[in-house]
Amino acid sequence: MKTRQKRVLIALGWYDYRLHQGIEKYAQEHGWHLAANLAREKVIPWGWEGDGILAWLGAGDDLAEFVVSEKKPTVDLSNRRAALHFPRVLEDHAHAAQLVAQHFLARGFTNFIFYSDAENWSYEERGEGFVAALKAAGHACSWLRWHQSPEFRSGREEWKRKRRWLAMQMKRAPKPLAVFAANDQQALDVLESCESVVSSFPTRWPLSGRRTTCWPWTPCTRRFRAWTRICRRWVTAARRCWTV
Repeated sequence: MKTRQKRVLIALGWYDYRLHQGIEKYAQEHGWHLAANLAREKVIPWGWEGDGILAWLGAGDDLAEFVVSEKKPTVDLSNRRAALHFPRVLEDHAHAAQLVAQHFLARGFTNFIFYSDAENWSYEERGEGFVAALKAAGHACSWLRWHQSPEFRSGREEWKRKRRWLAMQMKRAPKPLAVFAANDQQALDVLESCESVVSSFPTRWPLSGRRTTCWPWTPCTRRFRAWTRICRRWVTAARRCWTV
């Protein structure tokens, strides 16, 4: 008798193509049918019928309400709704920060900055892990928080104001300087801010984001690839929630 294929919904409040690709690869290997329209189109499929849900519940309340109402085995890849007692698979942000610190220290840097631009539990864990790893090695680290700076203002001018503020902070910092940004987009913010005053900077200094470490004005030299492992842990945890 042929076993019925499992029907699994991908319910991502925040979309990342690498995450989607990792789930698809696992689903192909294990014969799952994936419902992925929600991931791409952000339209909640009220009335959906299936066997389980792979969720990222860091977005709106309506998505969380839907997932809870389905009463299906669910694994969450976010920690923003800890009150919902779903199994979770999370990144080890502190360990990732330690890897970045080791990468910089191995190259002889002694001046460090961590940069974040919003209140976010994952940013805090990365920053705290980075500061702690450097402190253990005998080094201090400055933490630049755009959202807590006197210059912070939301609105149409925020992008330009933030870039000017970042450029000034980088210019004032002691050199040579190693910077760890809370994610890749924020690393790009730092890079482009520095390029606006490029004559004030050395042509080579390291900048690390959540998954990449780059040397500005040269190709990317190193990537921290964790998504494949995270996807596998996520869907493996999901399999434990329902009979395969």
